[in-house]
Amino acid sequence: MKKSRNIQLAALSILGMAACSSKQAAPDPCRPETYNDIACQDAVKNQGYYSHGVFVYGNYTEPYLSYYQRYQAFTAHGGVPHSEPLDAYTSRGGFGDSAHGAGA
Repeated sequence: MKKSRNIQLAALSILGMAACSSKQAAPDPCRPETYNDIACQDAVKNQGYYSHGVFVYGNYTEPYLSYYQRYQAFTAHGGVPHSEPLDAYTSRGGFGDSAHGAGA
C-alpha cells in the first residue's frame, strides 16, 4: 500500500513540474518591444519582475522614466509592442483591484 502511494506522489510531482514548465517566461516588461507600463514600474522598483509566479532578477540601472521614453520613441517610429497580459507579471496571478489595464 505504501509503495503505490509513493508512486502516485511521484507521478503527481512530475505532472506538476511539466505543467509549470509549459509556460514561456514573460518577456522583460521594460523593453520597448514588450513594454508593459505597470509591470515595468514594478520591475524597476524591485530590480526584477515576476514571470508566471517566478521572480526574474533584472539589472534596471536607470529610472523608470528612461524605459518609458524608449517605449515612446519605439512607438513614435512605428514600432508595435507585443506585451504580455498583466497577470503574467505577478507572483500570485493578479495585481488585484489596483490594476486597470495591461500596458500602454
